[in-house]
Amino acid sequence: MSVASLLAAASTLVDFTGSMASLFSAISDSAVSAILFVSVLLLLLNSPTDPLTSVFTDLLPTSFPLHPSYIVTALTGVLLLPLKLAATHAVVTVMFITIVGGKYAFLSAAVSFLHAFFPIAPAWLIPLPWAVALAVEGSWLRGVFCFVSIKAALSICDEKVYQNQLGSVNPLFTSLSVLFGYRR
Repeated sequence: MSVASLLAAASTLVDFTGSMASLFSAISDSAVSAILFVSVLLLLLNSPTDPLTSVFTDLLPTSFPLHPSYIVTALTGVLLLPLKLAATHAVVTVMFITIVGGKYAFLSAAVSFLHAFFPIAPAWLIPLPWAVALAVEGSWLRGVFCFVSIKAALSICDEKVYQNQLGSVNPLFTSLSVLFGYRR
C-alpha cells in the first residue's frame, strides 16, 4: 500500500466523519428546538395568567367567547395529535412485523412514523413492501396476514386516536387546523 492511497483513505474517512457530525448536529439542533418550543408552549398554556389567550383572541376572530380551556384543547389537538398518531403507527407496525417474523421491523416503524407526519401516499402502502418480501420468501400467508392486520389495526387506531383527542370539533380548532395544515 502506498502513502498516497493511505492519505486518500484517511481523507475520505475524515470527510465522512465530518459529514456525519454535521448531520447529527443538524438533527439534534432541530430536535432540541422542537422540544423547547413544545415545552414553552405547554408551560405558557398552563400558567394561571394565560398570556396566550389574549394573543389568540386578537389573532383568530371567532364568533364565540374564548375560554382558556378551548385554546388548550385546540392547541394540544393540533400539536400533539400528529405525534400521538405517529407513535401509534410506529408501535402497531413494529409489533405486527415482529409477530409475522419480517425483517427490518424498526425500519418499518420509522417509515410508518414519518408517514403519519407527512402522508404523501396512501396508508396501505406502508406494510406492502414487507408483505411482498414475506410472500417472495415463500410465506405468502404470513405476508397477507401482515398486510391485512397492519391495515386494519392502523385504521382502528387512527379512529380511536382521533376520537379520544378531538372529541367535538369547534371553530377555534378549525382555525388552528388551517393555520397548521392539519387535515382529517
